[in-house]
Amino acid sequence: MNKLLLSITLVFSVLALFSQDKNIELMKGKVEDAKIQVDQNILNQEKNTKAETWYLAAYVYTRMAKSEVYEHLEKFPGEKALSYIKESKKLDKTGVLYSEQINVLLDLGPAFYNKAITHYNKAVKDSIVEEFTLSLRYFEDYFDLLDLLKDEDKFVKQIIEYNGINHNDVYFYAGYSAQSIGEINKAIKYYSMLNDFNSDKTTAKAKSKDLAYLYLTKIYTNQGDYVNALKVVKRGVELYPDNEALVLQAITTYKNADKMDDMVAQMEQVVVENPQNEKLLFILASNYSKYGKAFEKNNYQSTADMYFEKSIKYYEQALKIDQLSDQTKYSINYNLGVLYYNRGVSEYKKADNANLELLQKYFSSAKPLLENAKKYKANPNIDKMIENIDSTLGE
Repeated sequence: MNKLLLSITLVFSVLALFSQDKNIELMKGKVEDAKIQVDQNILNQEKNTKAETWYLAAYVYTRMAKSEVYEHLEKFPGEKALSYIKESKKLDKTGVLYSEQINVLLDLGPAFYNKAITHYNKAVKDSIVEEFTLSLRYFEDYFDLLDLLKDEDKFVKQIIEYNGINHNDVYFYAGYSAQSIGEINKAIKYYSMLNDFNSDKTTAKAKSKDLAYLYLTKIYTNQGDYVNALKVVKRGVELYPDNEALVLQAITTYKNADKMDDMVAQMEQVVVENPQNEKLLFILASNYSKYGKAFEKNNYQSTADMYFEKSIKYYEQALKIDQLSDQTKYSINYNLGVLYYNRGVSEYKKADNANLELLQKYFSSAKPLLENAKKYKANPNIDKMIENIDSTLGE
């Protein structure tokens, strides 16, 4: 469901250093020594009022963030680097260090992303909650950095997309990480960033993801928020009518929200857009059959008949599709045969009030379907139903 992702190669590096300060020499030495020096400078009351001091610290900590070799020096060096750049920007009233600060951020962004993806991959592979926690932490660091970059964030996004990743998907990975550790409000926040209710379909799909609509619908449904659940799932199905899981979720959501008429209307459109998708047709047919039984059980026969007829319609449409597998042919023939058979049995149980014409129609329709199903798979229930049909019709 969630494929593992590739980390990206850092293609930006900090360029020409600005300073005439002798502290710049620390960049040529060991990172360990540089860290000691910048840490001391930050604590120095004279130096920590200068933007340059915080920039140098950010530069050193960014170097640490880019390699696991320095983990023993600082657990989350990238977060400190980001906070130091924020302080440097605040003190740099004239923007003298702007270019250098941006270069550090461009180096730090992919470092955050790589950390996030590394932990995300481990989490998805082995379902480790702690790894999801770490991946979310680094994703949020990454988003914080994008906010700090403002209009320059496009350069970091270009690095991500240069490596074959749709940048908007990053919000999905963050949402999934949040959902996996129970941070539901954060999951809603990140999934919602991929929802587009206003653009045309092509534009909306280019910046969205089907699973974001699916998972967000489930979250709202679990919260009993059917207003938002229906809004999200309706749009999701409009954009991705061939996503069977999303369609099935829509059916369930509409039903739980007691919006069956709206469900039928949208599913009709789904079929129009996917007339050759046997899986979708089967899902709709089987669900309509199930709803028909439920309404029949509660003595709403006219409504039950409506759903039964829709079920029959979609089963028959699916049977007309070329190159169905034997298993699919069996399932459709069997389910449709059972549907007709059960309708015949219901009519038969009315005894003196039974409509004999309908009874014969249902059983006569059921028999060839059950016989076809038998060709693909042996099932003792089929033999029993055919025997009952023959006995009732006197064949």
